[in-house]
Amino acid sequence: MATLPLYPTEHDTIWRLLTWVTQETPPATPYFYDNRQRGPRGNCIVQRTLSGRCWFEQHGERREVGPNTLMIFQWDEPTSYGKHPGERYVCQWVHMRGAGLAEHWELFRQRYGSVVTLEPARVGEAFDELWQAAGSPLGQRSTSLALATYRFCMTLFDLAHQTASRALTPVERAVEHLLSQPNLRWNVQEIADHFDCSREHLTRTFRKQTGKTPQQHLTEARVRRARQLLRDTDLPLRQIAEQSGFGTAHTLTRQMQRTLGAAPDHWRQQQRSGLR
Repeated sequence: MATLPLYPTEHDTIWRLLTWVTQETPPATPYFYDNRQRGPRGNCIVQRTLSGRCWFEQHGERREVGPNTLMIFQWDEPTSYGKHPGERYVCQWVHMRGAGLAEHWELFRQRYGSVVTLEPARVGEAFDELWQAAGSPLGQRSTSLALATYRFCMTLFDLAHQTASRALTPVERAVEHLLSQPNLRWNVQEIADHFDCSREHLTRTFRKQTGKTPQQHLTEARVRRARQLLRDTDLPLRQIAEQSGFGTAHTLTRQMQRTLGAAPDHWRQQQRSGLR
């Protein structure tokens, strides 16, 4: 077991890898942890089963965890886990902490669950890269280790997203893209073409799920983003149009006038006058 020293001024702010372990538990050795009895809250664990089996219990439901499956949990939460009696169990786990890290992993669990099976080779590479970063001289620098920890977390997010996307139909992937990335400069036809579905099928499916057409959703989301940028920044209209997804200041102006009844510059002046 390798453990890094803790620095009080950094402990709850900078993302850091506190412990990284490869652990083997013989068949006759008990192996059980109740996370309600561990603390402090905010400590996050990602555990990868290498061989043998264990179980993970959450909300009264027990899940089997076999080789190449991940368990993701926090301390001071109502979850528990352990191995089956009489079995040899080998795992790797990393223990992380930092401002916002617990929220990232909670989002991961809401989307993909606390027990996930991802592409084994890619997961192994992610663990190896984090191990190497932690064990290198640069790994002793808090900023370098924070970057490695962030990269590890985002790699697992990306792998989980790819795994979930493979289970979707083309039109379901197009709907997911529209909902999650409305400010990219794509129109509905380009999205339909990219995901290999017809615009008509995409529109029907999207309306059935949301009650809106794809174009209505894009326009509303982009106007909302443009309003936020107009209110909170001094960016010129060209940059606001690019960052909100409208592309050009002319398109932004036309949509603002249509939906809000005011040109962007005039709307910005109104908002700022009202804040004084």
